[in-house]
Amino acid sequence: ACTRTGMKPALARAAYSALLRLMTPVYLARLWWRGRREPAYRTHWDERLGGGAVKSKPGALWVHAVSLGETRAAAALLEALRKDVPNLRLLLTHGTATGRDAGQALLRAGDAQVWLPYDTPGAVRRFLRRHRPRIGVLMETEIWPNLLLEAQRAGVPMVLANARLSEKSERKGGRFVSLLGPAVRSLALVLAQTEADVARLIRAGAT
Repeated sequence: ACTRTGMKPALARAAYSALLRLMTPVYLARLWWRGRREPAYRTHWDERLGGGAVKSKPGALWVHAVSLGETRAAAALLEALRKDVPNLRLLLTHGTATGRDAGQALLRAGDAQVWLPYDTPGAVRRFLRRHRPRIGVLMETEIWPNLLLEAQRAGVPMVLANARLSEKSERKGGRFVSLLGPAVRSLALVLAQTEADVARLIRAGAT
């Protein structure tokens, strides 16, 4: 059935994926431009497309902390998890140079750190086949439709931790319910910051 936007979810995701493929050169050019001031953006480009030289061992805990704030929030979570699971192996991903730089302090022997792949189906599938994590944790607000769908297909349960959703983001997301609704519903677990966030996330499709 069609959603209230009048577009079926499969069609919405196909259109979104096609647009991202067309925009890939623009995305890479933007990274190069940002690299003028932050050289890290000009490194490991193949990781942005799901490849790269780094390959983590299968079964790692995958934590995505896009930037500096999310990486700091992930630090407390990882500290607690390492106490309970001393041999924990971590796959840490980021989207920004500040996040990646801060994330280096969270790594231990046997861990891996890479850029989050661009949200095209091919890049995401390559990433998941390459690293084969046991479970994925997205920090705060990282909802990527293809990433979540392909993780579900690969049998990788995904958790949204320290989750938040502002009123503004809820209104904006309502315009793309055909695309974002299935992504939110695919999450295995959502751990929200506040009761207000809980209510908004439930309206967005979280269970």
